[in-house]
Amino acid sequence: MGGWIRPISSRATEEISLSDRRFEDGSEPELLDVIGRCTPLDGLSCFEDVEQLTLLLFLKMADQLTEPPYNRAPIVPPELGWKALLPLDGVALEDQYRTS
Repeated sequence: MGGWIRPISSRATEEISLSDRRFEDGSEPELLDVIGRCTPLDGLSCFEDVEQLTLLLFLKMADQLTEPPYNRAPIVPPELGWKALLPLDGVALEDQYRTS
């Protein structure tokens, strides 16, 4: 659960190509495609999926700001932050996510 925030390739530069960004059906991504392509998970609505993705994106970005070259003070308590979610899986991850 960490690599999806900033996709990278196996190239030395880590950049992704235009073909890497295409959907499986070959179509090109458009702004807000996550909303149109989402499929409800565990009975959640598409809106709830987007809300959860937004929170995860915020936690990941907040964590990245604490590392070089930014080295900022954390804005999220460590026990509720991104790194607290990384070692978790399944029910434990869901429980942590709900209490965060």
